Order: sequence, then C-alpha cells, then structure tokens
Amino acid sequence: MLRQRQRQLNNHLFAVIIILFSLITIIKSIQGQNFNDNNNNGNDFYVVQLPSTASGIQIPSYSHGFSLEMSHWTNVFSTRTNNKQSTGFLQLLGNIQDRRGSLMLRLGGNSQDAATSDESINSPIAKTGEQATRTNSGATTFNIKVHSQIFDAMRQISHIVPMKWMIGLNFEDANNTESAQILGKLAVDSLLDDDLLYSIQIGNEPDLYAKHGVRKAEWGIEDYTNEWMEWATQLSHHYFNNSDKTTSVKSTISKRRNIFTGGVICCTWQLQDLIDSGYFERSKDLINSITVQKYSSNACFGVAKGDISDFTSHSWITSLPRTMYEESAKIVIENNKELIMGETNSAACRGIQGISDTYISALWSIDWQLFLYSIGFSSVELQLGGSTSHYNPMSKVGGSWIVNPIYYGSLVTAEALGPSDAKPQVVHIDVSSDSRAAYAIFHQQALKYIVLINLNPDEEAVFSLQSSFAGSWWNNDENGDENNILKVKRLTADSLQEKHAIQWAGQTLQGVSDGLLRGDIEIDQVECNDLNQCEITLPQASVALVGRDFDEYHTTIIADHPFDVDDFLGVNNTYNHDNFTNPLRMAGATTSATTTFILLPSATSLFISISLVIYYMFIII
Repeated sequence: MLRQRQRQLNNHLFAVIIILFSLITIIKSIQGQNFNDNNNNGNDFYVVQLPSTASGIQIPSYSHGFSLEMSHWTNVFSTRTNNKQSTGFLQLLGNIQDRRGSLMLRLGGNSQDAATSDESINSPIAKTGEQATRTNSGATTFNIKVHSQIFDAMRQISHIVPMKWMIGLNFEDANNTESAQILGKLAVDSLLDDDLLYSIQIGNEPDLYAKHGVRKAEWGIEDYTNEWMEWATQLSHHYFNNSDKTTSVKSTISKRRNIFTGGVICCTWQLQDLIDSGYFERSKDLINSITVQKYSSNACFGVAKGDISDFTSHSWITSLPRTMYEESAKIVIENNKELIMGETNSAACRGIQGISDTYISALWSIDWQLFLYSIGFSSVELQLGGSTSHYNPMSKVGGSWIVNPIYYGSLVTAEALGPSDAKPQVVHIDVSSDSRAAYAIFHQQALKYIVLINLNPDEEAVFSLQSSFAGSWWNNDENGDENNILKVKRLTADSLQEKHAIQWAGQTLQGVSDGLLRGDIEIDQVECNDLNQCEITLPQASVALVGRDFDEYHTTIIADHPFDVDDFLGVNNTYNHDNFTNPLRMAGATTSATTTFILLPSATSLFISISLVIYYMFIII
C-alpha cells in the first residue's frame, strides 16, 4: 500500500511539472503572438512611410570591418603556439564576410606614426618598449618595428577571409620618408595586384599633430596639405613605374596611382575644411577616398561624456554625423570619391563602462552604421583596441576569442546590406520619435528590407508600415504573386545592461569560443491583412529586420580551411591541419553549410500545450 501511494505521489508530482511546463509554453506562445499581432491594442504606433524608390550611394561589399592598432597585431593574430586563437578571430571576421562577401580591415592608428621598417625582428610587428613622445594625448603610444613578412600574412589572411586592407604609414617626421617608402612599396607589391589593398594612409589624425607635439603649435591645414602632397607625389613615383603607372606586376588592377586615402582626420578639422582649404581639389588625382574618424563620445582623461539616455536617443546618435558630414559628403561623392569612416566606436579612449560593453552598444551601432550609409559613407570600421578597452567588438579571454555586445550589431547590418552583388542602398525614414528609428534597405534598386529599431528600454513599439505604391510591398512577392506575409528576424536581450545573453534571430554566441553561432534560426511571420498598412510590434530595446524573404548564406567554417596559421604569421612552429580537431564538431554542433529556416506555427504549439494540461489534470483528479 505504501509503495502504491508513493507511486501515485510521484505520478502527481510529474503531472504538476508537466502542467507548469505547459502553462509556461502557453504564456510564451501568447506573448509571441502579441509581437505578431496586426492590431496595436491601443498602443501608440509609429508610421513608417516606405519609400518607393532607392536613393543614396550603392554601398560596396567592403562596407564594414574593423580598425586595428598596428601595435596590437600579435595580440590579435596570436603567437607561436596556440593556433585556435587566430582561428577564432578569423571565424568572427568570416561571419561578417559570409553575409556581405567581403570586409575591410584597417591596420594603423596612433602606432602607425611610431612605426619603422626593420628586417631583423622575428615577427611581423614588435614593440620596442619605448614610448613615443606625445603631449596632451589621452592614449599611450609605443614605438614599433615592422617586418616585411606582415604583408605576406595579410595576403594569406585575405585568401582565408576575403577582405581589403587599409594600411597606415608613419608621417611623424615630414623630412623622413624612408619607412613610408619601404612599407608602402611592400604593401603595393604584395596586395594591389590581387585587389586586396584598398588604400594607404599617410599619417593618422594629423589635425592633432600640433596638440600632441608632433608639429609646431602654428602648424595647420595649409601646412598639412603641402606636406601631404609632397609625400604622396614622391611615394606614388616610388611605388609605381612612371612610364606605365604600374607596379612591378603588370595588371589591370594595379594600373592606378590613386592608391591613397586623404584626410584621416578626427577632431579639430572638419571634412568641409579639407574641401574649403583646397586640399581635396589638389589631392584628387592621388586619392580614391577621404577618411574621417569619429566616435559618438569619448572617455578621455578619465571623464566619460555621454550617458545611457544619450546612447538610446536616435536624434543624439545621428546629430553628430548629420552636422559634420551630411552636406560635405555630397561633394566627395560628386567627385567620384568614396567616404570612409576609418575608425569609430561608441566612445574614444577605451569606451564607457556600462555602455560600450553592454547591449546598449549593439543598438547604438546599428543606428549609427545605417545612418552613416544613408548619408554617403561607403565603409565603417569599428575600432578594436587593447585588452582593457570596453568597446572592443571581440575580446581574447583565456586564449580564446569571445564576442562583446556590439559585434551583434555588425551581424545585423551585414545581413541587411546583403551579398556582394546586392548593390545595397540605405534610406533613412523619419518616424517622428527620439527612441525609435527606421531604415529602408534596397537591393538592386528594389526594396528588400526594413530595419526597425526600438531604443526604448521600457516600452514596446508598434511600427505601422505604410505603402503608397501600387499593390503594396507585402502583397506582391518577388515573382509577382500575391503574398500578405512579412518575415521578421529580431535582435533581443533581457536588458540594456546585458553583456552575454543576446540573440540574433534565435542564435547566440554566448559561451562560444570558436566564433560559430549556436541555436536554431527563429523567424517570425506577420500577416498583413490591410493593403495599405502592416503593423510590426517590437519588444523593448530590440531591432527587427523585416522582409518578404531572407537571403540564405553559406557558413564558412574557418577551422576546416587548410591554412597554416603560424606560417602566415611568419613564425617557425609547424601547424598540422590533418591532426587539428574542428572545435565545432567537438561541441557537437551542426556543420551544415546552408542555413535551414524552421518555422513552428504558434497555433499548433498552443493546441498541444492546452491538450497536455487537460490530460494531466484528469490524471491528478
């Protein structure tokens, strides 16, 4: 009898657990349906008037990437013994490349102005331990030596993860071009013929040279223009054969001298100053682009400027680029030059703790990047600093690379802009709200996606998509058939302060050390019953990528690539790829190259859950 009663109690306990589990499933199902409900249930909604035609520049495949301090090369690409370190970092780069077809990596920064060529060192880059002389600077810069093998490494890396490079040269001493001649010539000869070299930068942030004691106090933009033109002309003659304007390798790609990017300014000079001073006009034959560098805020000298309310304000996020670049960008573009944001992040000087290292930075970066594209920027590079920087998109912890929140923003924008042949254009849409934002993404002149951003951490947002063109966007699919369904991928986290538990379309990199996303892709479906409008609900502090369908992309697994990490880093340790175990397989995850979209109808889940509750209630009774 006692055993029978015990079994009954166990059955009842099991039934109670099943009921609770089922009730939770029901609640989540109902909440999920609320996000997809085409009625706003009395909530305020934000009108998103869909543009009928594309505008703005066609953004190239190298639209996004990372800016790396030259002195941090060894830390990023590992050293002699641990191959997995470089594999993880390259995988994180590969995730962006898989979605866009390419990316940009800028190697330079403050340390480029302290770099000299040295063939006696046994690594691509070595710090001397001597601090460069700088005054009134919030950054510490060390002198470094650069070996020619670094350009072989760049070429090898670009064959693993297709990317272009921006290379910075030392402009510290206007009377000494030796290092620039040697390193620039190596870059051109090693990278240009394979179309891997985007541009060469002569100096980093010259508008701060006088302040930092690199030039005399009265040195200004006119002096810079004269010095830069003398250098660029001399270096161009050195890099290229004067008779046919080619390098030693005769190819169509290398038959150009406009290999430089101009400016690389950040602070005291504006883009318009480069135009008004005559620099832009004088340099046009030698440059392919103008580079500016700007952070939304800064934390220099230990004082943080900007708080959470700023970084969750659409008008604050966009006000700086709108004021500094929007009008001047038109002149650059009209002259067939590209505008590059060569170094950026949430806040200069390592970032702001609690903002730069949290989910806030992911929301900020999506809004920041898309607005820059909408006003004419061709590429945006996030700064990757030292190990103590709060703003890093990824960090090396215990020998493995992990992602930080802002990296998710790069996944979202890369997926929105699409593959290399998409020819994307970004149109900013005014939704008359300081905590909400919207962008239209066109692929090949046709509306492909809408990006909706809810910056409000406390309230959900209902966006009313409204179409004025015939048939509406959601009632005609790409084949011309009627289709009233829109699909939604979401970027979500539980709070603004979240650092790890962040999901992009149901997948996450939380706890991942190999750089590969985990989890099943989740795509919501929204039924649009009204021909003229369709409502999309976003939970608080989230982003939605909305489209009629999503491009599939191939997931490249870097660990399966037969490369020799130590070899391309210029060291002697042997890397046996045949004996290397794929960390993805070690984790027991899928290695499928094609993403599979699995949608479970919410009505079915609801029916099953209710049935289980009723069934087990009868068991208890």
